[in-house]
Amino acid sequence: MDKADEKAYGNSMMGKGALQKIVNRETARWVEAGIIDSAQREKILSIYADEEAGKKKLTMSLPAIIIGLAAVLLCAGIILFYAANWRKMPPSIKLAQVFLLILAAYGGAYYCLFLRPANRFFLGRIFLLVGMVSYGAGIMLVAQIFHISSHPTNGILAWALGSLAISAVTREKWGYYLSFALFAVWNTWEHSVYNNPNYIFILVPAVLAVLFYREKAVTGTALSLLGVLYWFYQVNVHWISLAGYDVDGYCGALLALAHVPLGVVLIMAGNILREHPVVRIPARMALVIGWVFTAVPFLFLSWPIKFKEFWFPFLPGTAFHSIQLIALILCGTAAVAVMKRRGHEAVLPGASVAFAAVMMLLPLGNVTALMVATHLGLLAFTGAMLYRAYRDPGVFIQERALAVIFFLLFLAMKGFGFFALGLSEGRFFAAYSLGFVIFTVVFFLISLTAETLVGKNGNTFPSGLLNGACALAGFFIIYALSFKMRPQTSIFEASTSVLVVLFMFLAIALGLYGLLLKISRDRLPVILSAVIFFMSVTVLLISGPSLSWMVYSAIFNILLFAMTGTLIYYSTRINSKTLLNLAVAGFVLHVMTRYFDLFWDLLSGSLLFIITGIVGIAGGCLLEKNRRKLSRIIEEGREVNP
Repeated sequence: MDKADEKAYGNSMMGKGALQKIVNRETARWVEAGIIDSAQREKILSIYADEEAGKKKLTMSLPAIIIGLAAVLLCAGIILFYAANWRKMPPSIKLAQVFLLILAAYGGAYYCLFLRPANRFFLGRIFLLVGMVSYGAGIMLVAQIFHISSHPTNGILAWALGSLAISAVTREKWGYYLSFALFAVWNTWEHSVYNNPNYIFILVPAVLAVLFYREKAVTGTALSLLGVLYWFYQVNVHWISLAGYDVDGYCGALLALAHVPLGVVLIMAGNILREHPVVRIPARMALVIGWVFTAVPFLFLSWPIKFKEFWFPFLPGTAFHSIQLIALILCGTAAVAVMKRRGHEAVLPGASVAFAAVMMLLPLGNVTALMVATHLGLLAFTGAMLYRAYRDPGVFIQERALAVIFFLLFLAMKGFGFFALGLSEGRFFAAYSLGFVIFTVVFFLISLTAETLVGKNGNTFPSGLLNGACALAGFFIIYALSFKMRPQTSIFEASTSVLVVLFMFLAIALGLYGLLLKISRDRLPVILSAVIFFMSVTVLLISGPSLSWMVYSAIFNILLFAMTGTLIYYSTRINSKTLLNLAVAGFVLHVMTRYFDLFWDLLSGSLLFIITGIVGIAGGCLLEKNRRKLSRIIEEGREVNP
């Protein structure tokens, strides 16, 4: 391509149509050279012609914009006119004006849409919408004229039905949106004010989805999906409110489990329809929402919740949620079968449905059973999502993002939870905090395992982000442990559920270490993490009231230095300046904290700051010199091993 063509190509990116000219000229040369035939050339040209035509269809003329704004002003003027003069008019005049306004609007729409559609089509659509608004205003005004009393939401419902009917006849897309908004107002009013579950509302998004699809309205089909989900929560909240205080927690647990098979159904729909030209965006929304739904039990049930009863299904007051869960499990199983038949990956969705079914049969009132089942599911789900998302380069990009988000979300959620539990039960602060360190190590090993398995196919993996998050989480929790703490209780005095889950994580970590030492090509991160892991486990097992807080502080400070040195060394091995800078920043934070802890009580504040300034300048220069040296080593390593 010469400079003139390059310039024309640049202009085409600005919508000037030069690209089509280049394609026209170049394909003529290809035909002469025998690269393509005339039929293939015409097909190529038709593609670019269709794109240009589509761009022209998207443009809106200035008169159309003016007419649209005028329609808005007209509707507002009608409402203001009647608001200001309504009381002064006799009933007969009021009624006549109401019907004349509706007839005039629909008459103008009929004239522009059917009698003179050539150049007045847009104006006819405006008249049609004005007619729908006038119809709704007429319902309210007639009720006011004749003092008709009825259920307050009936007027909105009649307005919505009338707008939907006229929109379906005229195939007016914006009328569908107006109808959807009116039905939403009616439904919300019924549910929030009159406590009506409004089961029939499900028909609204279902019917509108068909109508929106017929008009190829992508936004409308997406709104229909959201309408279905809104109805799902609306009905469930209603039944939870009826269940009563004693069993609403059980209903909530059953609802959390119901998200899994419902999510699998959405995943199935998203996988099948995600390339459909009309519902592509709603299908991808369904896919994302479906995977989020499968994660709901791990977000809400993987905590030491104490229920009075062991078995959930069909307790008094839980019949609706029990039946719903069983029905959704059957639907999820059918969705998995459909995915397998169509050649889509269905192992993880199938395992998710099986998890929901098993959880329904377990005695979830037993805290140990609840904790073991949910944490095993959480670890398996996280690892499977990472492996599945990065195994195949053609996997949906949103699924890859979700795999990373779930990993980070579970890590952050558990970190905050363990830390909060440790603070609330101060005598087990070290135990809970070290438990999170072990959890972080297990997550780190899951990331390494997924990376190793994915790397066998030559695929990329976000190891830097995931491993860095684990390192950062581990550093800060050990940093929190390095301060003075109250006397601690031995971990062996904790509840049975805590001990079982703890030793389960220890066993999983040992199993992953054994696996990684066999299959991993780079054993360095495995060995370095093992140092942190076994030091944490040792401190956890020896913790107790006989140990002074100074012993804990010394151990955790040594562990912090070991962790910082490990990260700095590892950053030079993987040529990561980001990890190096974070490790150095953590080292500075650690040293400065210990410096002030030790010397603040020994020296006056002013003298301490003077000494701190001198030491800080000298130490900072030395540290920066060594950091730059390590950075140069990393850069040289990248040049040697790009």
